[in-house]
Amino acid sequence: MSSQRTGLLTLFTLAAIAVTACQAVPAAPAPPAATAQIINPSEKSTAAAAAPTIAATTAESTKAPEATQASTTASTAGGTFTVNGVTMPFKRSETVIMDQGNYSVFDSFNPFIPNGLEFAAGWWQISNEYLWYVNYATGDILPWLADSFSYNKDYTELTIKINKSAAWNDGQPFTADDVVFTFQTKAKDPGALGNPDPDGVVASISAPDSTTVLYKFKTAQPRYHLQFWCRICTGAVVIPKHIWEKQDPKTFKNNPPVTTGPYMFDKAYLRADSASLTDFRQRMPYTLRE
Repeated sequence: MSSQRTGLLTLFTLAAIAVTACQAVPAAPAPPAATAQIINPSEKSTAAAAAPTIAATTAESTKAPEATQASTTASTAGGTFTVNGVTMPFKRSETVIMDQGNYSVFDSFNPFIPNGLEFAAGWWQISNEYLWYVNYATGDILPWLADSFSYNKDYTELTIKINKSAAWNDGQPFTADDVVFTFQTKAKDPGALGNPDPDGVVASISAPDSTTVLYKFKTAQPRYHLQFWCRICTGAVVIPKHIWEKQDPKTFKNNPPVTTGPYMFDKAYLRADSASLTDFRQRMPYTLRE
């Protein structure tokens, strides 16, 4: 959560260029020379370009690398380094490389819809947080965005207490209203956004105050709290009401994304030297800022 930020870390995720060296196929013609560009994905007009090179909008261009084959990381002069053909304006010692994999969604961070979020890009894992975490090394259940939970005697009510120090990384407090809003948003269109109550056990959900979430069930539900635990890398996602209540959740790109994690999305860095927009999108490092 934002109150626990320490230090400054520049983080980016990149997609490696696929190389099919295992099959004997005719060599493809060399793509036209192009300049690596820095693209701000929030500019919708940028993503609509059809040419192999897409002009930068709000950021200046990077220097095109001389090598034509994708590389992992290579040090360059002036405190920068090159990764998969894009010269990053950061020192290698200040950068964490999270993942390498082919993907095409780089300007959307909506976890509820098809092609709304590229889960394998790494941003989701480093920036999203959950109510509780399961520590498989120690067996501990760690409270994070929530402090505690409790049931009534017959397990037909569940009360969750929210961590008073939790906040979204745009400075707004994380509250019980966010938890209730997330459930209600998905419940309005469960077929499109994912059913928050697939077993039909929830009678009502409310926020008696800013730090209390109250679930009432139709029948006893002694294990309902388990859905809020993050296991391995993900769990029940909570979205900020103050951002999403103004949007259509089935079309909202959530760009830039607001989470409770310590980093915010900064910009995408795209290598525009391929013959198609699809290949172009598969070469995307991005940075996060504190």
